[in-house]
Amino acid sequence: MLALPRRRRLFSAVSVVIQDGGAPWTSTLDNFGGVALLNQSPFLNLFENLSTRAIAPSPLFGIPLTLTVPADAGQSADLAQLARSLASETQPRQGPRFPTQARFETILALGTASASETPLDWKAVLTGARWTWESRCSRPELGNPGNPAGPDVHATGIRCDGRLAYDLASHALKRAQAIVPTAENSLGWIVTAGGRNWNEPPADTAGTVAAAMLETIAPATDTPELSFVRTPDAMDSLDTALTDVYTALGLNPNNVPVAIDVDNEEAIRFRVQQEIVNSKFGKRDALWTLRRALGQARELIYIESPMFAVTARSPASADFNLVEVIRQQLAENPRLKVILCLPRMPDFDLARANWVRAALNYRQEAIATLTTEYRQRVAAFHPIGFPGRSAVIRSTTVVVDDVWCLVGTSHFRRRGMTFDGGVDVVSLDRSIHEGYSERIAQFRRELMATKLGIDMATAPENASALWIRLHQLESAFDAIADLLRQGGLGRCTPIWAGPNDEWGIPAETDSADPDGVNLSLITLAGLLGEETFSALLD
Repeated sequence: MLALPRRRRLFSAVSVVIQDGGAPWTSTLDNFGGVALLNQSPFLNLFENLSTRAIAPSPLFGIPLTLTVPADAGQSADLAQLARSLASETQPRQGPRFPTQARFETILALGTASASETPLDWKAVLTGARWTWESRCSRPELGNPGNPAGPDVHATGIRCDGRLAYDLASHALKRAQAIVPTAENSLGWIVTAGGRNWNEPPADTAGTVAAAMLETIAPATDTPELSFVRTPDAMDSLDTALTDVYTALGLNPNNVPVAIDVDNEEAIRFRVQQEIVNSKFGKRDALWTLRRALGQARELIYIESPMFAVTARSPASADFNLVEVIRQQLAENPRLKVILCLPRMPDFDLARANWVRAALNYRQEAIATLTTEYRQRVAAFHPIGFPGRSAVIRSTTVVVDDVWCLVGTSHFRRRGMTFDGGVDVVSLDRSIHEGYSERIAQFRRELMATKLGIDMATAPENASALWIRLHQLESAFDAIADLLRQGGLGRCTPIWAGPNDEWGIPAETDSADPDGVNLSLITLAGLLGEETFSALLD
């Protein structure tokens, strides 16, 4: 136990063995704790030569810009020009986006084939972890042994292969390349995916897990110029779709670096048409999926996310407020319980006090919506890192009744479901034991154990009481509730309502939590708030 001034106490149950003698620092961050495999020259040359890298800077979320924004970027005449002004087609590519908009997904997809004409065998990873040193984090409650110093980070992800990996690779390709060729070594995703080796792999019928990729895309962002193109007809040919694309982009099809010639025309035609529709209307897959899953919950909803807030604010869109969906389900089902695992501080850059204050207000408002009437059935907590430090959460994970699971980066707020870019994987496990999916139940237990600093037992004789309590939904909720009643006991802390002083005047709602469904230059102007366009991007 460590006693601090003002009678504040921090509790921990950590034992550390300190050996005699010290070891000098003889390494560097370039090879800290091992070899950076993906930073080796073969991989770097492969990424560079094939133009298959993309990044998504967002200073609002602490991801700095790496390009020079044009001086007149904030005075664009339409949404497409505004989004395009923040893009760069050099490698690593930075796709078009709006001010303050982020894309949180990290995807690594690798395809291999034994011959040039055979479909690629895909493997992929999806996570909210950032491609930085902070993501090398494990066992933060023990001081993240063997890894560089940094924030205590929790970032859930999934690894997959087959058709799901193919879908993730297709999404990553559209982030890394423009739709049409921009240079001889940047072919555009139509040409890159136009060979027979990019044909969709067959479905895997041998396993028990069914999964699908979900996308969250705001209108007029991925290829903003296509938002003005007519909605394609399902029977349109690829040539017709490409003519619309070239016209929208202001390009001469006879004067592009590489001619477009594809072998899998039917698949490419569908993707181009889908890109046009996405540019016009956006995609909100996670919102629709969560609305149905949460509305059918019976026993336990487990949510961990960088943020928790309403997902719709206007009366006209009340049906899409996921917080209200949970509240209604609590009212209709007296057995249902909810666990919320949220970081103490929102994921905004902490230097932007007005944005952080607004996010804290939104979080408190959403939690109060659930706890005002159902306090005994809602448990919300902050995971802790090393004793005395709060942890950061980079991914959103939702588990419903241990039979349904979503993992990805469509974060639980209005901007996360409609404005910021996100990718998620939703899954079901058909291997059912006593009414629950075995793999999803184990995944939920391990998630909770990681956030609470509980050792995961490998045999009954080394199982702790807390680990055993995580096995059943009812007892898992009771375990969290018991910890919170005792202040967390060094494993978690109750939800912080935010500062009670005048620190930071809350940002306007349309700035801090914009609605990606009803975008206009007027609402985007509100994103600037009291800051100038250039100041917002610095």
